[in-house]
Amino acid sequence: MLTADGVSPTVASGTVLASLIGFTLLYAALGVVWFLLLRRYVREGVRTQVADVVVDDAARHPGDDDAEALLSFQY
Repeated sequence: MLTADGVSPTVASGTVLASLIGFTLLYAALGVVWFLLLRRYVREGVRTQVADVVVDDAARHPGDDDAEALLSFQY
């Protein structure tokens, strides 16, 4: 397909411009949200918390608390 064949004569140039502006604003807003979330996670750092797991006292071994720690942000 040639570039000249990819142009639609029925679509007005204003419509194309409006869609380009709309997508640009949408992706700019998503970029700002991504940046703010990333900055928040970088500032917080890696924090750990103990999982709410009920373990029988007979089955608990020394050092098990370390194995139950979870990261605050996981993939």
